Amino acid sequence: MSKNLIGMMDKAFFVGRKELINWINSLLSLNYKKVEECCSGAAYCRVVDFCYPGKVRLDLVKFDAKLEWEFIQNWKVLQGAFQKIGIDKEIEINKLIKGKYQDNLEFLQWMKRWFELNKNQNQNKNQNQNQNQNQNQNQNQNKNQNQNQIQNQNEYQNKNQNQNQNQIQNQNQNQNQNQNQNQNQNKNKNQNQNQNQNQNQNQNQNQNQNQNKNKNKNKNQNDFKKLIEEKTNLQKNNKKLNSILFQTKKMAEGIEKERNFYFEKLKKIEKFCIDNQKENPIIQTILNEIYKQN
Repeated sequence: MSKNLIGMMDKAFFVGRKELINWINSLLSLNYKKVEECCSGAAYCRVVDFCYPGKVRLDLVKFDAKLEWEFIQNWKVLQGAFQKIGIDKEIEINKLIKGKYQDNLEFLQWMKRWFELNKNQNQNKNQNQNQNQNQNQNQNQNKNQNQNQIQNQNEYQNKNQNQNQNQIQNQNQNQNQNQNQNQNQNKNKNQNQNQNQNQNQNQNQNQNQNQNKNKNKNKNQNDFKKLIEEKTNLQKNNKKLNSILFQTKKMAEGIEKERNFYFEKLKKIEKFCIDNQKENPIIQTILNEIYKQN
């Protein structure tokens, strides 16, 4: 369970801007210059993952986010991680994504204090793993000692068996030598007969090769004609595909222009709602619908 009991008068909220920037840069190897750069939420996702590996969906985080709707997605990922870990902290996304100094300063102060209270979570897990590994190593050493004793006994028995086998092998070798002498004599006779047969076979093969060469010439000519026909067909198909590709690109450009048009309209609606959300409660409903993710 995460330790997140940080009151309003906690020492965390008296930490200065420079100390906070140095801390986040050294921890995550970043190069932030201002507190406001934390408004994307990506750095906070990495801080939580440092303490609780695997609890943050880093594959959904946009680390190069530049637009507000991308910031919102990162903060939603962080909010989901808070729920998994049990962090009871309200994230005011609508304020933080605006990149205002005071809002982002307070959240960064809170995050630094939370990290100090929870940074040992990952170390404790590693210590438990090391203890389990040491126990397994001791068990394996005892097993190896028993196995070595059994191996020594087996080696002694194998030595006696090998001596008996060597005596039998020597007797068999003498018998094999006599058999080999007889076989060599028979081989010489067979080799002479095979040489005569091979000469006759070579003559027949030469005749067959000449006939096959003539057949192959005719086949090659026919194959060449087929390749030319296939080439012309491929060229025709290539022209058709190029024309289709050109038309598809034009359609894609039109769709992109239309998307950009409606996106700009949506941004204007969002700005209007944010500027006037206190005057009409319906505007807050519209904002919620805009920020809602399917």
